[in-house]
Amino acid sequence: MKRGISISRRDFLKLAGAGVAAAIFPAKTVSADTLFFGRPTTPVTVYEGPTWKSRQVGRKKFDEVVEVIGQSEGEGIYPHNNIWFQIAEGWVYSSFIQPCQWVINAPLVDVGAGKWGEVSIPIAHGASSPGGLGVTKLYYSEIHRVRWAQADAAGKIWYGLTNDDGATPFRWVPGEHVRIIGPEELTPISPDVTDKLIVVDRPAQVVTAFESGSPVYSARTSTGKRWPSGDYFTPPGEFLGVEKRMSKYMTGGAGSDRYGVTGVGFVFYFTGTKAATHSTYWHNNFGTPMSHGCVNLRPDDSKWIWRWTHPVIGYDTIAAYRSNDPNALWTRVKVI
Repeated sequence: MKRGISISRRDFLKLAGAGVAAAIFPAKTVSADTLFFGRPTTPVTVYEGPTWKSRQVGRKKFDEVVEVIGQSEGEGIYPHNNIWFQIAEGWVYSSFIQPCQWVINAPLVDVGAGKWGEVSIPIAHGASSPGGLGVTKLYYSEIHRVRWAQADAAGKIWYGLTNDDGATPFRWVPGEHVRIIGPEELTPISPDVTDKLIVVDRPAQVVTAFESGSPVYSARTSTGKRWPSGDYFTPPGEFLGVEKRMSKYMTGGAGSDRYGVTGVGFVFYFTGTKAATHSTYWHNNFGTPMSHGCVNLRPDDSKWIWRWTHPVIGYDTIAAYRSNDPNALWTRVKVI
């Protein structure tokens, strides 16, 4: 539970203006042994040891956030992953757990024309108005445009988040649950290098970034697979980026595997059918196909790729399109 804080609205504004308000917003109280938090992305079995062959000692429900107190290599359920997370009751398999932090922020009282923000707790709750009932779940690492900051009747600051266009209201969330991403976090990586190539190796489930033929970054990925409604394999071939944006509400699939995911961060589309590299929070099963055609990456990996790819776009740019400037430099993608 979060420790209680008593502070007047007037004093809060003074602290926020002085840039020291973070000191009055302690993080969630946890045990000294907690390494990080985990959010089950599906109901999971708790085992006595870090192997699926050990005794089953419990279950955790979807979205039942747990404190992770250790991790270990063990006997994985899938051959591509042998990492297990230790919780108070036993061990859970990491492929089914989203690693999270629980960071409480000092909200800004003025966001100007808008800023980018990242959900900083395992599950935030979005409301239709400041101080309203949270009816929409927003998950750790979702990226949204923070367009408004407004106090509710009790003086608590809420952020108004926008949809894809950066202007249409989406949800209001407590400002303390969203970490503002400043321009300094999004500085481009090696922007003067013009010969850049992303190679998506589907058999290996690995993404590698190359500069002038030399690898500079590599990460596990999850590409497209066969779903009940059809085949959604990431298309093979050589492509040129077509769209780059910080955040996107993505929908797709059909029937039982239809999906809609908000706040997908660091999106780089490279086909006209909307295949993209992007951040992923709805699973932690990287190393095996999991997507509907896109190239799923962990949040930090997708952020690196996004900062590295051409074109370089401004902090306040909602989206850049190759069709708007056919002569602009865009990074190539090769899917094998």
